[in-house]
Amino acid sequence: MFQTWNVPVDLFFYFVFVRNVDDQSHKNLPRLISIYHFQILGSFCFCLHWYWYFLHVSCLLSMLFIFLKVRRY
Repeated sequence: MFQTWNVPVDLFFYFVFVRNVDDQSHKNLPRLISIYHFQILGSFCFCLHWYWYFLHVSCLLSMLFIFLKVRRY
């Protein structure tokens, strides 16, 4: 079984972080996209062990941190 609840969460973070990056911070876009792909990888690998869950949460927190940092500029 896969964690299906991750799919809407991933889509939400995609639209928040990737789509809402303004032109001034276009240099941060590859970094955001690479973290987003890392987040997707964590979603589909599922919880074979508990560390996948912590990986997923850490990706969300890192994306939030970068989002706040990007919006500040």
